[in-house]
Amino acid sequence: MNKILYISGAVLPSKYANSVHVMKMCQALAKINTEVTLTARGSDNLDIYKFYNVKKNFKVIKTKHIKNSALRFLKYNYLCFKLIKNHDGVVFLRYFYPLIWCILFKKKVILEFHGVTNSKIISFLISKVFKSDKFIMAIFITEKLKEKYIEKFKIPVKKCIVLADCADLPDKIIENTNVKEVGYVGHLYEGRGVEMIIDIAKVLKDTNFHIIGGLEKDIEKYKSISPPNMKFYGFITQGELSEVYGKFSIALAPYQNKVGIGKLGVDTSKWMSPMKAFEYMSYKKAIIISNLPVLKEIGEDKFHFLYVAPDDPNEWIEAIVSLQNDKDFLNKLRNHSYEHFLRNFTWDGRAARIIEFTQN
Repeated sequence: MNKILYISGAVLPSKYANSVHVMKMCQALAKINTEVTLTARGSDNLDIYKFYNVKKNFKVIKTKHIKNSALRFLKYNYLCFKLIKNHDGVVFLRYFYPLIWCILFKKKVILEFHGVTNSKIISFLISKVFKSDKFIMAIFITEKLKEKYIEKFKIPVKKCIVLADCADLPDKIIENTNVKEVGYVGHLYEGRGVEMIIDIAKVLKDTNFHIIGGLEKDIEKYKSISPPNMKFYGFITQGELSEVYGKFSIALAPYQNKVGIGKLGVDTSKWMSPMKAFEYMSYKKAIIISNLPVLKEIGEDKFHFLYVAPDDPNEWIEAIVSLQNDKDFLNKLRNHSYEHFLRNFTWDGRAARIIEFTQN
């Protein structure tokens, strides 16, 4: 795979996890002697390579920001049409309307899935690709998601691979040893467990809770009902993460039974791959995480993480206190988790597995 045209559909730059994913993946793929061009929808003229803390080893082509959603859709898809038509390599898609051009121009295709589509148009297009001799592989972020697609579309199993989301090796790791400092990094959408962290903080008054991320409207909403031992930092760019991760030793991933992504009615709890959990691992944090079935795919209880009931604040309080009272256990947990990350959840490793899969 010498040339990859990556069709993302993402807005760059933005505060959304999908934009981090596509920038990190393009950087990692480009490291493997691959010419990568990423397409995206633009928001402003910031230096996006600096914003996402990635090397400028791949090309980004963006449409200009347009307020009208219909025109924005047409503009981006027309850009994809032009690029796909003239591309002589592999088209890698995690945004699927441009599949029509891949089919029309008989392009080799890799598809990556992060959820289940309800669109009849998209379902029709991907079903056509699955039956085509131009279909190279399908990437799924969890086993649960792969099973869903194989059941629905009867995809050849030999062309399917499960690759979780990942994280970068940090530029530097600030190892905080203060067990009274606890952190959460991520959006503050419904289902991310922020309400429960507030309940926990009201009980553990001698522990500081650092809340990093979120949109302004959500931050204001939760700040108004939070105790004084909770501090909200707002959105932090990838380049600033090392400093904020140095503020705490225990990390919380309290995903609920229904997990939102900021879109009305969307629930990703059945097949999500929690990018922030991998980021926690990369910064050597002791991690407490919800015991949702899909999250059990990424680690072992009491070895990589502490798994607890997603909606029981008392279990979370007990888990935090158990780590605060047993530093040896805390250190074993975070060291095992970090080693697990290095072996399985780096962007470079993910890209290498994609390339290796295409060559078999």
